[in-house]
Amino acid sequence: MYWTMALKTFAVSLVGVFVPAFLYKLGYSFQSIILYFLIRELAELVMVLPTSAAMRWFGIKQTYTAGSLLTLAGLLMLYKLPTNPHLFGYTALVEGIAISLFFLPYHYMFSAAVTRKSGGRQVGLMDIIVCIVAAIGPLVGGLLASRYGLQAVLLIAIGFVVLALVPLFKGAKKERLQVFSYVKPFAMLKSRDSMSNMGFGVTEMVATIIWPLFIFWVVKSYATVGIIISLSMVLIVLLDWVAGKLTDNGGKSKLLRAGAVSSAVVHGVRILATGFGSITLINLASDITHTLFRVPWTREFYAHAGVKQRGTYIAAMELAVCVGRTGLWAVLYIGAAYVNQKNFMLGAFLLGAIGSLFVPSIAASKSRRRPVRA
Repeated sequence: MYWTMALKTFAVSLVGVFVPAFLYKLGYSFQSIILYFLIRELAELVMVLPTSAAMRWFGIKQTYTAGSLLTLAGLLMLYKLPTNPHLFGYTALVEGIAISLFFLPYHYMFSAAVTRKSGGRQVGLMDIIVCIVAAIGPLVGGLLASRYGLQAVLLIAIGFVVLALVPLFKGAKKERLQVFSYVKPFAMLKSRDSMSNMGFGVTEMVATIIWPLFIFWVVKSYATVGIIISLSMVLIVLLDWVAGKLTDNGGKSKLLRAGAVSSAVVHGVRILATGFGSITLINLASDITHTLFRVPWTREFYAHAGVKQRGTYIAAMELAVCVGRTGLWAVLYIGAAYVNQKNFMLGAFLLGAIGSLFVPSIAASKSRRRPVRA
């Protein structure tokens, strides 16, 4: 799983942060770019329960593999977009379906592997692997995109996704989701966990989509965006491990609160960035504060999944994440029609700050500490 995730993360990191900039460079307005991500999120939201059903009937690994195959299709459609603008909505749709088919099985498999005693270190290890490849990806992708164009980088990314598929075809064992309900996930949306997931979804989208778009809007260079994003990742590799150990040693609640509040502050000052130096400093602060709450939050997420009906819980929390993100994109889509670009960015950052403040509520959730069937 680590090997597959590393390869796929590298493929996505080569182009992921540049997709909003790519659309902007193609001439799409801020509102059109937001529409792209709104369509993508709606597709992911609609696919949550069908994906869980696919895990039940076709197998967890098989659903995960289908998500990777659709990721390939999405990258190919994005590659064709400059000469085929009619693919705009279809590309977002395919990406949304691919995300759902990939990440629900991934969360399920990883939550089953994470133990309560060393969950923070295991999450930290996964984050370290992801951060290493994610640090290299934007730098390489940005430099190549500046010289050869993002379409060339998309082809390279497609190659790495193909490599990531190879381990998935090994082994004949078919593990299925044993227990699933179409009704229970909606009942779980009333929990503190769901509030936390909604907030997490909002702050993640602002940090990973709106912020890179803002950087490109200021610096006008793929290479510069890649350098800025990659610089802070070197420090985050070490911080991930430290945060994982602190989480396992009982410090998760403090880390969650400290990370969430400081992340909200960083969201609020992003709009003050005006050049390479200030953007780099704010991006570094953003990644540090994000890591402080992401590691204990992720550990807590998987721990809660382990003491409830895992498949149902993960589906419910994915619904919550998608609801939060869909709300964000809907508000921004409407707002983009009435405000200028700077005020649009300011509004997005403030929404990210609000989302951050909801993240620690997962630690206050009253979970039954009794394992149940998957």
